[in-house]
Amino acid sequence: MARVKQSAVRHRPPTGEPMGPGGRRIVGTGLVRKTKAMTSTGVKTTKRYRPGTRALRDIRKLQASTKLVLPRAPFVRLVREVAQEVRHDFRFTKECIAIIQEAAEGHVVEVIQDAYACARHAKRVTLMPKDLLLAQRIRGERSRPWNSGPTAVDAALNRRIRGGERV
Repeated sequence: MARVKQSAVRHRPPTGEPMGPGGRRIVGTGLVRKTKAMTSTGVKTTKRYRPGTRALRDIRKLQASTKLVLPRAPFVRLVREVAQEVRHDFRFTKECIAIIQEAAEGHVVEVIQDAYACARHAKRVTLMPKDLLLAQRIRGERSRPWNSGPTAVDAALNRRIRGGERV
């Protein structure tokens, strides 16, 4: 049988844990360290996760929640800014803003799902701007700023406003 070299036993400084015979620690009665491991410089190290682990955790958390993702205040500012372009004296109730925000988030989620399907069709996992443009073109939405002329929806909305009808 081959000889196996034995490694030397290191003597550790006492940590306040009770020791049994032969210098062995007694299991179950020792002090539990509650802080994270310190490096030699005394700075706490944070746990390193593998790439994508935190992203998957965030995805699971957002899918499980029912709250809105877009912050409310910037969304309200955007809605008011867009409304100012149509008419200057629009007023919105809280319920109206909540409904608009819910619809906007639903639309964004649908567009991103379609764009992700385009990325998978191209045998990629990474979502790219060209996937979003393709998804918008397939859906029939405006995708280029130079094509931003008035649409049928804009014309109908303008007719309703000029006619004195409430929107």
